[in-house]
Amino acid sequence: MGFDVDYDDELSDGEESECNHEPELMKVYPLRPSLFSNVPPYVQFIPVNGSYVFEVDPPEEMREMLWMVPTAPWYTISNCADLNGFTISETRIRQFEGNIRSGAIWDSLPITEKNTDSVEFKKLNEMVKINQFPAMHELGRKDRLFHNYAAMRKKFGKQEFNFLPLTYMLPTDKKKIAKHMAMNRDNFWIIKPPNLFCGMGIKVINSFKDIPNKKSQLCVQSYIKNPFLINNLKFDLRVYVLVTSVVPLRVYIYDEGLTRFATEEYTNDPEEISNNFIHLTNFSINKESDKFVDNSNPEEPEGSKWTLTSLWNYFKSIGIEKEPIWKEIKDIVIKSILSAHGYLKTGFKENCSSLYSCYKILGYDIFLDADLKAHLIEINTIPSLAAKSDTIDSYVKNPLVAEMFNIAGFHIPKQVAFKHQAAILEKIGWDHPGLKPLGHEKRLYTKALNGEDIEKQEEYEDCDREEYLDSILEELSPYDVRQLIIMEDEVSQTKLFSKLWPTSETFEYFPYLEETSYCEKLMDAYEYYYGDHRDEGRELINQYCDMKTHLRVKIEHPKQDDAEQTPQQKQLSKLSIPSVFLTGE
Repeated sequence: MGFDVDYDDELSDGEESECNHEPELMKVYPLRPSLFSNVPPYVQFIPVNGSYVFEVDPPEEMREMLWMVPTAPWYTISNCADLNGFTISETRIRQFEGNIRSGAIWDSLPITEKNTDSVEFKKLNEMVKINQFPAMHELGRKDRLFHNYAAMRKKFGKQEFNFLPLTYMLPTDKKKIAKHMAMNRDNFWIIKPPNLFCGMGIKVINSFKDIPNKKSQLCVQSYIKNPFLINNLKFDLRVYVLVTSVVPLRVYIYDEGLTRFATEEYTNDPEEISNNFIHLTNFSINKESDKFVDNSNPEEPEGSKWTLTSLWNYFKSIGIEKEPIWKEIKDIVIKSILSAHGYLKTGFKENCSSLYSCYKILGYDIFLDADLKAHLIEINTIPSLAAKSDTIDSYVKNPLVAEMFNIAGFHIPKQVAFKHQAAILEKIGWDHPGLKPLGHEKRLYTKALNGEDIEKQEEYEDCDREEYLDSILEELSPYDVRQLIIMEDEVSQTKLFSKLWPTSETFEYFPYLEETSYCEKLMDAYEYYYGDHRDEGRELINQYCDMKTHLRVKIEHPKQDDAEQTPQQKQLSKLSIPSVFLTGE
C-alpha cells in the first residue's frame, strides 16, 4: 500500500489569527513519510521565516544528526539546518571525509573549483550526504566549460550549440587571440581567471597589449556588445539549477531567481571600457557603486536587484513574453550539463559508494542580447546563498534552500534511529505507518546490481526506443523500483523547482549522450507513460514496494583466495542462497 500524505487531515486546525491580514501559517511535522511502503521517512525542512511552522518541534534526540559546515557558513544554510533538527558543527571542511559516520556536509569552499576534486568521495560513509558531485569542475571552471562546449559544437554543429561566447585560454591560445584581436579591432573582450567568482580578477579590454603578462591561466571571452537594456542599464539573470543524480540524470530548475543590474548607463565608448560599473553586472562589484539602489520589494521592478518574477512582469508590461526566453534557458541548462555528462558519470561511478551521497545546486549566469537571445556566461558551482533578512536575496534563497533539502531527501541516520526511534515517534505524536522503520536504509541506495538487475539491463542494451517503450516497464527489477522511488519522492517535494530531466521530451536530447544507458531508457519510458499521470505510476511502484522488491540486493561476501579456503568453505561457496534470504525484512 502507498501513503497519501495530507497534512490537513492529520493536523488540528490552528486558531484564527486576530489580524486578518496576516496569512495563516501551514503546519507540518518534522518528519515526512515516503510516498511508498517499506521506505524510511525523510526529515521535513521548512524555510526560515517562511509560511510553514512545525506542529511539534523536532525532538531533541534528532539533534544527534550532525550538519558540518565551513567555519564561515552562509546562514541560509546553517539556520535552515538548525531549524529543522540538525546540530551545526563548524569545522575545517576538507578534513572530514573519513571522520563523519552520518549526517550532512555543506561544502562551499572556493577550492572546489580546482581542476581536480578536492573532496575525497571514496572516504564518505554511505549515510553521509554532501552538496557535491565528483568532476563538477568540468562545469564550474570556465576553461573546462568552454572545452566541453566546443567539443559538442564541433560534433553537433553551431546550430545546436551557439549559446556560449567564444573563449580563449592563455597562455595556450596566445597566438590565436592575438590574431583574432588584430582582425577584429572593434571587439571587446573580458579577461577572467578560470576558477574564481564574484567578479574577482575580471577586466574588460579591446587590445592585446592590455592582457596581463602572466604565466597563470586566464580566460579571454568575447564580450557581447549589444545587450538588452532596461533603463539603459545592462543586467544578467541568476538561474538556480539542482542536480540530484548523474546516473541516471535528474535535474531541476528553480522558477524564481535574481536579476542583477550594472549601476551606470551602458555605452560602447572605448574611453569607458575600464568602468566596471557599466560593463559588469556582478553584485559584488556594483554594491560598491554610489549609484547602487537597494530593493526589498520582491514584487516590484525597482532598484539594482530584482527577482525573476519582477523581470517577467516588467517584460509583460512592454509586450515581451517569458516563455520563449525561459525555454531557451532550459535548453542551455540541459546542453551544458550533457556536455560534461561523461565526466560526471565516470566520476560518480568510480568514487561514490551510494546513490544517497550527492546533490548539487548550480548558479547559471544568463545574459540577454538586444534580440532577447539567451547566452550562458558561466556556471557557478558554489553560487552564493548568502542573504540578509528582509531582502530580495532572502525572499529568493530561504525557500530555495528548504526546498532543495526536501528534494535531495535526508534520512535520520541509522544509529540515531536505533537509539531513539521510540522517543522520537512519541514526541512527534503522529501515528502514521510511513514513519516506521525510522532510519536510513542503505539497500534503497545501493549501487550494486543483483542477477535479476543485470539480466534485464543486458536484455535492453541494444534496444531502440520503440522496443524499450513497449516492454521495459512490464516487470520492474529491484534496481528499477529503487530508481523510481527516489525520483518520485523527489518530485513530490517540488514547489518552485520543476523537473527539467527526465521528462517526456528529454529523449530528444539522447543523441547528445555518449550512450543511452539502461537507466535513461527506464526513466524515458516511465515519463512517456506516467509523466502526466503520476498517481498511476506511483500505484505501480507501490505494488513492488509492498513486496519489498526494492530491498532485494546483491549480498556482498568478504573475498578470500581459493588457496586460503578450507574444503568446507569451498563446498559452501558452491551453494546457492535461498531467495527468501535475499529479500528485505
